[in-house]
Parts: sequence; structure tokens; C-alpha cells
Amino acid sequence: MANPKVRPFLRDYPRDAGPQVSEACEAERWLHDVPDDLTTPMARIGSSDFYIHEPAMLRNAQCVIPVRWFNKKDDNNRLYAHCWEMSTLTTDQGSGWRVTKSKDLVVCATELLKNFPELCRDSGELYSLPDPTSILGMSLTPTYSACLYCAQMYMIRTTILTALGCLRRLKTITPTDGGCLQEARV
Repeated sequence: MANPKVRPFLRDYPRDAGPQVSEACEAERWLHDVPDDLTTPMARIGSSDFYIHEPAMLRNAQCVIPVRWFNKKDDNNRLYAHCWEMSTLTTDQGSGWRVTKSKDLVVCATELLKNFPELCRDSGELYSLPDPTSILGMSLTPTYSACLYCAQMYMIRTTILTALGCLRRLKTITPTDGGCLQEARV
């Protein structure tokens, strides 16, 4: 990385080149199959750093969780993110977020407005949105085959806070019937 003669030829992000593959960064495996924790975890957009698995706000005020950064060859190598969608959810325990895991939501990085620390700071005061650390549930689109249980939801929420060093405590919900919370398929 430090060698100025080599650096221009290194790729930090996988590239979506369509059906033609001419470089390793364009391989389907790097774009889709490599586990998220082994890919590039951050993208710097302007002066803000956006990380995978952390809530972010788009310019249209929609909230998403980027899970993979990639470039598109046919779009001047512009940076994009595969994202999970977030929607507000109100329960008897309070308000929070439902995360919908989908492989279909692709967002151009220039559409990202607020990273996680900025969203934590501004969500309630400026946008009247629930605290982004309060993820109350997850749902899956039909493109995902596995079910997630409470332990996995807890791990995702904990990972978000740990990765950022956010000092807020998670607002967790407890099932009233004592059973496990399972998400509903969309």
C-alpha cells in the first residue's frame, strides 16, 4: 500500500463488471460470497466514514445498514453499497427499528448523508426518528433462506455499538410470553 508505484493498481473494493471478468476484483466470489467481516469495512465519503453493519441515513431521510461496498465498472467505478433496509417499528416496549435483510437494495455512496455517530446525535432531535441503537427485530426477504433468532439479533445490535464505541445502552425488548422472538418472513 505504501509503494507509490504499486498503489494505483491495488483495489480496495470488489467491482461489479457484469458478465465480463478481467481482474480478480471483478470475480463473483469477492462481490457476493466472501463473508462481510472479511471485506473492506469502511468507505470515506466526503469527510465522513461509513462502516458496514452500522445504520446510516440517506439524503431522502431513509435509513439503511450498508453490508458491502463495491464499485461498478460501467459507472466510472463509482462506489455503491449493498444495504439492508430499516423501517420504524412501535411496540408496547417503545419505538425502534426493524431491519429487513435483502440482497436487492443497492445504494450509491453519494446518497449517504449521515453516518452512525451523526445519526445517533441527530435522529430524535432533528428527524423525530427512534434511536438507531434500538433495533427491535429483523425480517428476511425470500432471497435469504436462513432464519435469525434473538441471539443473532442481539449480536448484531452489540456489534453495531461495539464497533462504534457508542456509550448508549441498547434498548432491548423482552417477549411477554417468555418465548423467543422470531422475525416474520416478508
